[in-house]
Amino acid sequence: LGYMMYHYTSLPPVAMYGILTVAVFTLSPLLYETLRRIPIVRWCVFGVKGGKRQQKVRREVNSLETERILLRPWRESDAPALFKYASDPEVGPRAGWPPHKSVEESLEIIRTLFSGDHMWAIEWKETKEPIGCIGYFVYGESNIKIGENDAETGYWIARPYWNRGICSEALCLLIDYCFREKGFDTLWSDYFPENPASGRVMEKCGFRDTGEINYCSQLQLGSDKPVKIMKLKNPGINETTSRNHWLSLGRIALRAADADGHVAGVGDAAD
Repeated sequence: LGYMMYHYTSLPPVAMYGILTVAVFTLSPLLYETLRRIPIVRWCVFGVKGGKRQQKVRREVNSLETERILLRPWRESDAPALFKYASDPEVGPRAGWPPHKSVEESLEIIRTLFSGDHMWAIEWKETKEPIGCIGYFVYGESNIKIGENDAETGYWIARPYWNRGICSEALCLLIDYCFREKGFDTLWSDYFPENPASGRVMEKCGFRDTGEINYCSQLQLGSDKPVKIMKLKNPGINETTSRNHWLSLGRIALRAADADGHVAGVGDAAD
């Protein structure tokens, strides 16, 4: 643009500088977001294993914690623990993905599907071991139809940690982050009707049944099964109240702890 303006216009240097400055500040964010959504560009340019952008995200992720759990980025060293829990045939199929078959497969999933800036390991602080996964999908990545400034949440938890309120606790942390930090308009989630515990987790965290039924063609398992769609609108809470609001819901859910953790969130990208 600068070359063309210099050779083909008679604008003074000050005017050209001003136009170029406005163009850079206007187009750069749009170009960045466009490139970031292209998988090969995201892999090559923004990096899967590191980089300044991911380091910044990791600092944000590390702030998502309660007394019992820490939501943090996945590490390659988590592969054995991931395989131990994700190979359970009672876990993956409830969320639309097949059980993991090897540690190598789990490692590859950490390097690819779990490497993004909106996917977290749920670490149990007592053992410092990842016991589940939670995250969200933006417009264009979601399994269901959502708005351009919406996100679909998904999560699962290892079977030994069911019925402890952990899913509700983690989901409330994610809701707070999505509304307060990301500014999404609406959060969506969905579950198989034969897994009603998933719906109860969402309800305890404020989601409401839309009455809609959908089929998620992107799922590796269960793409031919209907799912119930839930949604939660951003109530417009401010920074001083949002965290307390959502974490209070998590504490209420923890006290209830009825059938929590039976793996919620169809399409949680665990495989």
